[in-house]
Amino acid sequence: MPILWCYILKNFFKIFLFCVIGLVSSFIAMKTQEIARFAAFGASWSSIVVFVACQIPYILSMIIPIASLIASMLLFEQLNNTKELIAFRTSGLSIATLSIPIVMIAFLLSIGNFVIMAEFSPRCRLYSHHLVQNISITNPFLLIKKTGLRKLKNSYIDMNVTRLKKEAGDVVVVLNNHSYNRLSLMVAKKLMMNNNLMFGEQVSLISHIAQNDLTLYDDLIIENQETMSTSIDVLFALMQRPLDMFELKYFSLKHLFFLLSATTSSSLMIKKAQFEVCRRLFFSCITFFFMLLGLFLGMQVGRIHKKQALCTAVFLVSFTFICAMAAKSFSLFFYNMLLLYLLPIFVLILAFWRLWQSILNGVK
Repeated sequence: MPILWCYILKNFFKIFLFCVIGLVSSFIAMKTQEIARFAAFGASWSSIVVFVACQIPYILSMIIPIASLIASMLLFEQLNNTKELIAFRTSGLSIATLSIPIVMIAFLLSIGNFVIMAEFSPRCRLYSHHLVQNISITNPFLLIKKTGLRKLKNSYIDMNVTRLKKEAGDVVVVLNNHSYNRLSLMVAKKLMMNNNLMFGEQVSLISHIAQNDLTLYDDLIIENQETMSTSIDVLFALMQRPLDMFELKYFSLKHLFFLLSATTSSSLMIKKAQFEVCRRLFFSCITFFFMLLGLFLGMQVGRIHKKQALCTAVFLVSFTFICAMAAKSFSLFFYNMLLLYLLPIFVLILAFWRLWQSILNGVK
């Protein structure tokens, strides 16, 4: 490897690692409330550390494109400010020669980010999901009340949790169980926990059982009990969702492709899998394009440094992420979603061409 490449890459990784550490710390600080809630449910220190560590791959997949843009842009601005870039060019080195190490690292970072998004991030998010489920059984009342960690879909839960966090009053629970195609309502004056048992007072249960022939039996079951007791595992089972209803963000790329090729997959699942694959490919590709964007914007032409480069970077990055958020809204419409993912890439390529021409021609 030429000495010049080592010098450029050494300075690049200094800035890149500093940006990554700063952005990861900022994102973890934004999740402080969620981490504090997890710790408040009686989790051990080792579980808290693992829970925080499981957030890092997902955060990395989001910040690597931004960090690569900032690092490449600051690197060449630094070379330009210290007149090293002028020295390189007067010694006979072309812009293409100076760009080769950055292009190579951009390609490797894109592959690395794709591996993180495709494999590490889903596995870590799934493991953190299991950690939350495991902590749910120790204190389900408070965990249901504070739905920051557990967001139960197709359900309505309301209760007044006492300060002891082992009792709940005026409990109302409505659950739509897709596994058994059943809608259930439970109302209780008081629910209490003792060891692995849950006790209830003045409990009323109403369940709907779907059937084709209404003449066979009543499809409503109503039950009133003065007192009742059951295992907490029952409540824990209600809080869990079956595997086939998990969000596809927990699926690795291998499982997504299997879902796309399976003949038993529903059209809705196929559309969601297509969106998830496109999303991971998109964030991997923009790592490469953002790094090249920082490279071209960092090579300023002229002696007067303007804020035009910074404004251009902010505009293109904002436009890219706005298109990504819009694509999520069209996740069930494949061609619309694909167009929104491809549009910022075409805009970035056009910006590269104009910036390249201005640098070669020495035009501000």
